[in-house]
Amino acid sequence: MNHGGKIYEYAKQTGLSPFAIIDASANINPLGPPQSVLKAIEQALPSIRYYPDSEHTALLNLLSQRHQIPTSAIVCGNGAAECIDLIVRQQKPKRCVLLEPAFSEYEMAARRHSCEIERIALHQEQNFALPITTLFTLLKKGDLLFLNNPHNPSGTSWPASIWLEPILAFCQQGIDVVIDESFIDFLVQEKEQSLVTHAATNEHLFVIRSATKFYSIPGLRFGYLVGNINTIEKIKMTRDPWSVNQLAQVAALVGYQDEHFTLQTRQWLMEAHQFFHTTWSQEKRIKTWTPHVNYILIQFPTASQASYFQTILQRQGIFTRSCESFRTLDASFVRIALLTQAINEQIHTTFEQTFNDQ
Repeated sequence: MNHGGKIYEYAKQTGLSPFAIIDASANINPLGPPQSVLKAIEQALPSIRYYPDSEHTALLNLLSQRHQIPTSAIVCGNGAAECIDLIVRQQKPKRCVLLEPAFSEYEMAARRHSCEIERIALHQEQNFALPITTLFTLLKKGDLLFLNNPHNPSGTSWPASIWLEPILAFCQQGIDVVIDESFIDFLVQEKEQSLVTHAATNEHLFVIRSATKFYSIPGLRFGYLVGNINTIEKIKMTRDPWSVNQLAQVAALVGYQDEHFTLQTRQWLMEAHQFFHTTWSQEKRIKTWTPHVNYILIQFPTASQASYFQTILQRQGIFTRSCESFRTLDASFVRIALLTQAINEQIHTTFEQTFNDQ
């Protein structure tokens, strides 16, 4: 499986209703969608008889204010996936450099546009740290480098203070750098860690953001790409103007203004992280990595143990993500979304019972 969140497939496997599935395979905020978003969508339903705003005027104005960058440096898209495709199509790199393990959409976009693919392994023993020295040796002018911060699937993040200078150095050498910040909204220090403002003025730096995970709207999909004005203008001239539907625009517009929901989410995540530290991180039978966002990565001693654990959870209607499709990982790795306290406890209790029974 190359993507989590496939509740309709899970339903076929279990015979359950898709909406009875407890989906811990996709990293979606369990507190959402916000009530403000649901209300706005309901009020906007009559507007679906009209074409959506292809200029995304209200959203661009809001995002411009939010990041203090020009509206002309932003292009809205149908989730992060479309934004990934838009930048690869526009820049036409001969080679895309991927840091593995990584979100599969980077490779898929590279293949769609006939790019060579160069892979660099992130080592779990080094906490999936950025291999800056290797990148300086390998990268060359005309390459496009994908970075994912916070990192998926490890759940870790790289402080911008450590790697901003090397990233800007790559850009000065004519190397395009695309930073996928799809999970950065979960970080308390989101503004300090994001490179959005740098991307708006740098010819070779681009940042992708997503509303899907934080605001729990994968069924609507909204994301945006930030880059220099000239490149963004070229993208806007050649992209599908109708890819962001009316309800997605309304949901994102209202969601981004719901500060109460943001505070609620940060409080929930702090408590979920505390639960991780008192449970999963204390387990000697597995290996874990300290999460900075809303999911955890676990390595079992063997792939068969990981599979058995997932099977037991599936009997309870709970689905997690096997990481065997992530390059450099295998079936002994499992990614689990942090959900409500009750579900988090249920998953961990199942782990304890499963291992104690063996």
